[in-house]
Amino acid sequence: MTVQGHPAATADSTDDFLARSASGDQVAFAALYDCTIPRVLGIITAVLRDPAQSEEVAQEVYLEVWQHAPRFDSAKGHATTVIFTLARRRAIDRVRASQASRDRDLTVGIRDREQPFDHVAETVETSLEYQRVRRAMERITPAQRRVIELVHDEYLDQAAVAERLGIKVGTVKTRLRDGLIALRRELTTSDEPEEASSPRTCGSDAVEVRPSWPSRAWRPPPSTKPTHRFWPRKRDEKCCGQRLGFLFGGKMSHTRARSRANSLPRSVRRRGLAAVGLAGAVVILLTGCISIGHGADSISKRHHSASARPTATASDSASASADPGPESGSASAEPVAPDPANSRPATPEPVATPVPRPTLTAVPRGTVVAEGDVASPKGSIHFHYRMVADGDNTYSAQYSGFTSTLPVPVSATLIDIAPKVGDGLTYHGVGDHRLGGPTTTAAPTSTASLGGSGQPSYLGTLVTYSSAPSESGVPTEIGPNKVLAVTSIRWSIPVRQSNVHPVDHGTRPYAAGALTATTARGTPKQYRVATGDTTAEVAARFGISTEDLIWLNANLEVFGDQQYLYASTTLNLDPDSL
Repeated sequence: MTVQGHPAATADSTDDFLARSASGDQVAFAALYDCTIPRVLGIITAVLRDPAQSEEVAQEVYLEVWQHAPRFDSAKGHATTVIFTLARRRAIDRVRASQASRDRDLTVGIRDREQPFDHVAETVETSLEYQRVRRAMERITPAQRRVIELVHDEYLDQAAVAERLGIKVGTVKTRLRDGLIALRRELTTSDEPEEASSPRTCGSDAVEVRPSWPSRAWRPPPSTKPTHRFWPRKRDEKCCGQRLGFLFGGKMSHTRARSRANSLPRSVRRRGLAAVGLAGAVVILLTGCISIGHGADSISKRHHSASARPTATASDSASASADPGPESGSASAEPVAPDPANSRPATPEPVATPVPRPTLTAVPRGTVVAEGDVASPKGSIHFHYRMVADGDNTYSAQYSGFTSTLPVPVSATLIDIAPKVGDGLTYHGVGDHRLGGPTTTAAPTSTASLGGSGQPSYLGTLVTYSSAPSESGVPTEIGPNKVLAVTSIRWSIPVRQSNVHPVDHGTRPYAAGALTATTARGTPKQYRVATGDTTAEVAARFGISTEDLIWLNANLEVFGDQQYLYASTTLNLDPDSL
């Protein structure tokens, strides 16, 4: 075969052409081109199916062959194999590039396309979510709410919150955890909107819907027998059903109307929320379900029902006067719901027979409750630690044999959540203590008090970190607050003896919460408060006095004269946990 005056192409001849092209021989490269171009175009066209793009890719292939000809090694393969493989790869690359370009154009087009957006529905939904969160925040305890606000709104860590409020870090953690659990429970159980507090009428049958007492905090004590009605009559529910039926076309029952509404897609219900509210108002005005023109009497009723405390009707007042509640001021007044927002510290109730004050025997002074050695991963830091009881229910950390080859001062502290080596320490834990600077001679023994942290077994990690004053001239890995070593602490604290021995006698009225944890000996350890629990009844359930319960739970907060406990609060029942 002869192509433009060149002899028939063979593997050896193409290898020779490519080798001569490496030295800049244009005649040899032209011969190589003439020998291989038909096959190269065939390979590329089979992939691209476009003659114009095939010619462009073929030009790129031969340009690359000319530029990289000096790299050709005939011992590794023939020139035709190299050129044909390169042609196929460049054709596939062109297909992928074209597809990527189309995908990119499609993505940009979708991104730049303005989607229809219902600002009214979005605003209504945001407002409803805000109201739900606000109501849930109002139903948790003031102490829990304050801690959550400081952490979320002011971006304070737990140590800063404890310093701001003048309480222990452990107390901050407990309030934050209990508050978040209570807040999540409120948000998941309060999806139904609150009942309207204004008088509502339907035709001639007027029913006043009274605001309910705090749903999570109060139930009438045993001596109170309220006879008030807090829910609308069946006729009022029927009236609501008729309104919903009108909105969905035709009359239907209350149950059927609600089922019909719930069957709609959630997006439709959300986007139609504002329109349904407006239509509902129009329907109410047209059907006469609101009384207009009652003058001063109507205004007085609305103002009265919006007050914080419900008042009884004539028949209700007669019932209330027959059996007044303990919190009523007179025989004719109905029982008043205590306000959870008015929290106060729990106080022991007076008892006829004096009971011994609660006591807790301290671990003997000098008892070693934890001990071990610390060595950094690179071996630059070594020391020995001992955790020793002080004899007054407090503990100290003793450090000995400290050596360091690092050019920065080193400190140690105890925390409950273990970081990783190399992390930046933002919370300096309990018993923060500076061990010293670089030294090859063992430093003398030093001691750091763990303060009034109580039972220290929750501090499961000893963290060694850099105390460099600044980052200037210091490598990043040993900069200020960089964690240098993390050591797990194995505590062995003897069980302390106490004259308080809680025993669970089972649920009872106003002490219906759940026992969530027990000690290794099987005794009660933690109790989750239920709605309506009181300090006296909870203490009686576990066979201890109110004073014992308050002693086990420092800073315990209650509300109302009956000392109601805040629901979802976790109470400690184990003296050894103090």
